[in-house]
Amino acid sequence: NECRFVADLIDKALGMLPPRERLIIERRYFAEVRATFDAIGREIGLSKDRVRQLERIALDRLRNMLQPALEKG
Repeated sequence: NECRFVADLIDKALGMLPPRERLIIERRYFAEVRATFDAIGREIGLSKDRVRQLERIALDRLRNMLQPALEKG
């Protein structure tokens, strides 16, 4: 099943992120209610701007990890 394949790839890629970046991505994209940069920053002791930067870095990492696998698909 293609959906299961993609879900497994995403799960594996998330597991390869540094813990802080993984937490940010999970809170922003996989939580029932999307957390704000400010809320995440308060939770982990960072500024909202730093959380935004880490999200961008994490999304780039995920894209680089997932793109080759999805192109082979």
